[in-house]
Amino acid sequence: MSNIVAGTNIKTVELVPTEKKSHPFGTSMEKCKLEENGYREDEYFISGTANVYSMQNKKKKEVFTDAPYVNRIIIRRPTNIKSFSGNVVVEILNSTAGFDIDRNWVLTKDFMMRNGDIYVGITSKPNVLKALLRFDQERYSPLSWKNPNQTPNRKIPDEKLGNIAGHSSYETEDGLFWDMLVDLAKLLKSASDANPIKAYGDHYQFLSGWSQSGGYLIRFIKDFAYDSEDQDLFNGYLSYGTVSLCTPNLNQEDLTDPTTLDLTLPKLKSPMIEMHTESENVSLNNHNSRMEDSEYYRVYDITGPSHNTQNTSDEYYKDDLDLKKAGFSSLYHGKELYPNNFPHEFAFQAAQHSMYMWVRDGKHPISVEEIKVDDELNNVKDENGNSIGGWRLPPINFPVCKYLGSSTPLSEEFAFSCSIYGYEEPFSKEKLKAMYNDIENYRSIITEDAKKCIDKGLLLAEDMQQCINISIKKAKKYGLE
Repeated sequence: MSNIVAGTNIKTVELVPTEKKSHPFGTSMEKCKLEENGYREDEYFISGTANVYSMQNKKKKEVFTDAPYVNRIIIRRPTNIKSFSGNVVVEILNSTAGFDIDRNWVLTKDFMMRNGDIYVGITSKPNVLKALLRFDQERYSPLSWKNPNQTPNRKIPDEKLGNIAGHSSYETEDGLFWDMLVDLAKLLKSASDANPIKAYGDHYQFLSGWSQSGGYLIRFIKDFAYDSEDQDLFNGYLSYGTVSLCTPNLNQEDLTDPTTLDLTLPKLKSPMIEMHTESENVSLNNHNSRMEDSEYYRVYDITGPSHNTQNTSDEYYKDDLDLKKAGFSSLYHGKELYPNNFPHEFAFQAAQHSMYMWVRDGKHPISVEEIKVDDELNNVKDENGNSIGGWRLPPINFPVCKYLGSSTPLSEEFAFSCSIYGYEEPFSKEKLKAMYNDIENYRSIITEDAKKCIDKGLLLAEDMQQCINISIKKAKKYGLE
């Protein structure tokens, strides 16, 4: 079968129908009220061939070529083409939990929908195929990441393959992803009739990744983004909550320790924003990959939130039947009573807006001081127990609790998840009254600070009222009257 998109190895792009009996895993149609917001959601299977690469003498070399694959993408876009903003955000879906997590969508969906952006999510690792098949065997049986190496020496135990223990298998090959992503980027910019968003016309294209997928984004920039001088796959990069410790190698049998890798990026040709929570601002090897702000780079630490929060995990996936059918739950398993629920989505939405302005209008984003850390790389706390410095929104400038980046696990099996899912420690009612007097005074204080955050570029005007409402609700919850 011949390639259907010039410059790619894509063979087919097939729309997978959404029906009553079968819909895309993790659908946002009802959860995010897509139809009410003038949006539609479609899933496509893309088939083609990909090479597998290895790093030899500091150069990328092909070790297997033309390996067939079938992968999936999910597209959320304005129903009315005239409402399209001209921005397309491709997210490397996160596979860490064993199912596709669209965290960047979760964080920025309100901004993207009111803006008219197109969202495209791509499955990034074959470990999620089991979950997809449990969810809908018939729908997802065509997906394939078959390992082109049919005679592996198997000197490496299965559980040690890949960048995360137990997430890879000799039956599949993680390294097929790089060519899948390159070809998807080319497809979305092409004039081919196979391009699912062709009707929307020319656009600016951005690549995003959360957590492990942020590590994928780093690897992509280092080894694929600038393969040729004229290659222009993405206009900008959004690295959110990146865990550099999970940066993958080019193929799953390369077990180079990520802590020994040079994770600093080459001279960037397109803008990049790297944004962290308090769980990973300098931990999880991120202190080795941070760079100084420059012409094409900004790094931000958001003060307050942990890597996982109640609003992006428990609340977003509450009563999610797709997740339950696939055999998963997304819950807080810390001993502390109140999970971290800092509204950091407002910071991510402001940052994404500034990325658009950077690329489209040449307006450089603000620089923000880092969260202050001590010699042991612990975040330094103020008199209220919250971190000093960073991207500060009203709830951290005028807090009603301590925000912690990790929690105490209920049992050992939850040790890792609790290390990146923090909690809140409410101030006493007496302290709240001494700090703010009453709820109406607190409302005035928060409102004034929100206006200042807008002026500084830390908060979008469209998010101001919601930010105030969330702050007031939490103050009341913790006893301010």
